[in-house]
Amino acid sequence: FGLADIVADRQRAAVEWLRRGVDALAALGETDARAVMAPSQLALALAGTGEHELAEALCTEVLRLCTEQGDRWARGYTLHTLALSAIVRKEYRHGADLCTECIRVLYPFGNKATLANVLEMLALAAVALGNPDRAALLQGAAHPLWQATGVRLFGGTFLYALHVQCAD
Repeated sequence: FGLADIVADRQRAAVEWLRRGVDALAALGETDARAVMAPSQLALALAGTGEHELAEALCTEVLRLCTEQGDRWARGYTLHTLALSAIVRKEYRHGADLCTECIRVLYPFGNKATLANVLEMLALAAVALGNPDRAALLQGAAHPLWQATGVRLFGGTFLYALHVQCAD
């Protein structure tokens, strides 16, 4: 549940399940990778419901934990969520900076769907910042990644909408 609900575009259900998971891990005093990723996944679901301030607060805490624990995977995923929140709120320069950092962190892991999504967020930011040539290049880089993974692998409507917007 939770992450599966994000994929199935049931963001509110995802928030409820992931909140329970985060609370349970905290009650157990867990500090492993699950305890770092669960709040990041909750933040993505919250961003999908438009609760950007809460999502960003969770992400800030996750980034602190990632720094303490040296967790690059969770850091990259959390940067993705922060970038998404910034782009959706039309904070394009900040979103582009977060996307660039996210790519640097996640590229070695080879997560094609996340990388494609981040490239498309960068393309949207490039158009908004007046650089359509860069946007076309970024969209071209994202296209083969989507072909290799499929378009709606995760994130439901709110992430797919970015894909459609970028394609337009």
